[in-house]
Amino acid sequence: MKIRPALLVTQPTHLDFPIFRYNMHRFKNFFSSIWIALSKHHVEDHDLSNFVRANLPFANFVEFERTRPDWRDDAVNNLLDKTENEKYILFFEQDF
Repeated sequence: MKIRPALLVTQPTHLDFPIFRYNMHRFKNFFSSIWIALSKHHVEDHDLSNFVRANLPFANFVEFERTRPDWRDDAVNNLLDKTENEKYILFFEQDF
């Protein structure tokens, strides 16, 4: 049996991770789906989200509203809600 988890990632909109993007292209077929929650981090004048979306067209992007003090908690819970039908979940950091 081949396990293909849904990949969950959180990412601030003002950052880009080129090696992560490269590896997502290389390994995208190892995942059932790829979900990236984009978070604005009070850096309004520097938004790379359109660039990231354009370079990862196979990924699902989620923008969420912060309701908790911890932005990552909000992002992960939002992603888990979107992937509730997935059997396996893998959470990644871009520098892993």
